Amino acid sequence: MVEQEAGQIYSGYRVIRLLQLKYIPMDVRRDAGLLQKMRTALRGVYGAGVNLVYLAAGIFDPAIGIVQCYGVTSFAETRDSAAERSRRDLAVLKSTLAGAYRQTRLEPLTVEIAEWIVKALQTMPFPIVTVGHPDPRENARGGDSKLNDPLADQLKCSSSPCNKTNCSFAG
Repeated sequence: MVEQEAGQIYSGYRVIRLLQLKYIPMDVRRDAGLLQKMRTALRGVYGAGVNLVYLAAGIFDPAIGIVQCYGVTSFAETRDSAAERSRRDLAVLKSTLAGAYRQTRLEPLTVEIAEWIVKALQTMPFPIVTVGHPDPRENARGGDSKLNDPLADQLKCSSSPCNKTNCSFAG
């Protein structure tokens, strides 16, 4: 395949490996620190040089339901190099998520789901694709200091509901 970015042309192979999120325990769903754990896990994956793929799909024909997939993508000059890197990167992703969420289960895609995803990507006229992962910050680099991350603000607040008089947000 040939990719073009910032005026440069790259020739090589891209390998994508996906795992389906099959199980999330109820106590994990109620965990108030869930977003922070995921943020930490994703920063670790990013720090290891892994290109993360997250895919969510509503598969209703056939009646499967909502499917969430985590995976990796790698690009290299040879197919073998891309495949090897994707295996390493997937191992990093699996171990990171297993460390953060010990009882969640990631499993290989079924043939039915994999076929649906391929067909959807080939035929859907308006898929939504994002590159990268949002990294919430107190303030965006070079941004307006009055613009805060609402999730971080909630974590700072010491009273519920926040009345902004006796919490760290007020200052």
